[in-house]
Amino acid sequence: MGTESDFGAGKIWQITSRVSAEAEPLVALIAGLVEPLGIAPGANSVSSSGPDLTPMMAEGMPAFRFVQDGRDYFDLHHTPDDTLDKVSAANLDQSVAAYVVFAWIAANSGLSDWGWRERRLTLAQLSPSWMLIRRARRQMTSPCRRSPSPKLHLT
Repeated sequence: MGTESDFGAGKIWQITSRVSAEAEPLVALIAGLVEPLGIAPGANSVSSSGPDLTPMMAEGMPAFRFVQDGRDYFDLHHTPDDTLDKVSAANLDQSVAAYVVFAWIAANSGLSDWGWRERRLTLAQLSPSWMLIRRARRQMTSPCRRSPSPKLHLT
């Protein structure tokens, strides 16, 4: 099982996953526990845990993701202004609380296999947004020039 927080510091708004049938009740339990934080349950067939885990997803790793609001992700990302003081304390508190719930349930569940798959997936099959993110990263201004990244508006 893998997950990561790698889409800025926006508020988490949804859970997605791709796990075995045996693990789905645990994902539902996590969803119920984090719902008071404003996090809604999402699809249980989404093959995305975050961009840094994509190679492991291609090898069949089960997926779990707290989906963040990334509308302002490219405003400061990898610029000189990309500093901790820009992070909302409330969003950080929510993220920490959600990941603590995930880690505690996963570690104490007794489930040894969350649904490793044998079949290799292509990047496009892993997550439709993966190609969009790759395209957006190529469009960004180089951080070496010390100019702000252009705003990316997704529709």
